[in-house]
Amino acid sequence: RMRGFDPITQAIWLNKILNELGSDYGLMKYRSGYEQGKLEGAWVGNQLKDADKIRQELNKPVIPQFVADWIEEARKSRKDVADFFDFDLTNEEVYQLIERALELKNGKQVEPREDLYVANLFFENSTRTKHSFEVAEHKHRLNVINFEASTSSVNKGETLYDTCKTLEMLGCNMLVIRHGQDAYYNELTTLNIPILSGGDGSGEHPSQCLLDLMTMYEKFGTFENLNVIIAGDIKNSRVARSNYNMLTRLGARVRFVCPDIFKDETLGEVVDFDKVVGEVDVCMLLRVQHERHDSKMGLSKDEYHNNF
Repeated sequence: RMRGFDPITQAIWLNKILNELGSDYGLMKYRSGYEQGKLEGAWVGNQLKDADKIRQELNKPVIPQFVADWIEEARKSRKDVADFFDFDLTNEEVYQLIERALELKNGKQVEPREDLYVANLFFENSTRTKHSFEVAEHKHRLNVINFEASTSSVNKGETLYDTCKTLEMLGCNMLVIRHGQDAYYNELTTLNIPILSGGDGSGEHPSQCLLDLMTMYEKFGTFENLNVIIAGDIKNSRVARSNYNMLTRLGARVRFVCPDIFKDETLGEVVDFDKVVGEVDVCMLLRVQHERHDSKMGLSKDEYHNNF
C-alpha cells in the first residue's frame, strides 16, 4: 500500500506508526520504505526490536484512520517539497557520491541496467546537462526514451504532470527534468517514479553542484576552510544557490561578486573581487542569465566583463 505514495509521505507514515507503537527510536534514517513485505530502513536506538509489531500494523487489511489523517495533514502542510530535499543527503552520503564519481572517472566499470527505462524531459535549452545525463544513461545501458518538448503534447496544452504521468504509465522507471518553473517538482509529488532534476527555473541545479563538488574535492581533498568566490548573475543562478548551500554545509566559506542588480539577499556576503582575489582557492564564473531578465541589465557587456 505504501508504494502508492511518494517517499516523503512513506517516511512520515513510518515515523507516525513508530510513535503510535510507543517505540523510542530517537532517529529514523529513511532509506527506501516498505518493499516486498520487509522494512528497508535503519532505526537508531532500539535495533528494530519492535519490527514484528510494525509489520503487523503495516499489513492490516485497511489503512488505519490515524495514518490516513496524518498523510492528508502532511500533504496539505507540505508547501515546498524542496524544504525536505535540502537535507535528503547527509554529508557522508555526499562524500560517498563524490568518491563513486571519481572511481567512474578513473575507469571503474558500471553496472548495466538494461531493465530500466528513462526519459529526459528538457523544457529549456541545454547542451552540457542534457547530454551528460544521456552519456551516463547509455554507459549504464539504460533504455533512453526520446522526448522532445517541441513536438510533444505540451504544445497542445498538456500539463507537466500529465506528461510525466503518461510516461510513468508507459513504463518509464525514472525521469530527468529541466523546467523553467521554480520548484516544478512540487506538482509531481504523487508520481511513483523518481525525478532527477536537471535544474528548475532560478531555483536549484543539484547535478551541476555535485560535479563542482567532485572537481574541488579532486583538487583539494577537503572542503573545510576553502575560500570560494562565485561571480556573475547570482540572483538568477541555480548553480550559485546549490553550490552555496552545499559548500557552506561542508565547511567552505562562500562569497559572491556581482553588480547590485544581480545580488540575492538570501545568500551570502558580496565582496570586491580585487580585494579578496589573493585569498581565493576557487573562483566560479557564471554566465549572465539573459533569458530570465525582464529588462536590460543596466550596464554594457564591456563594463560587466571588466568588473565582474
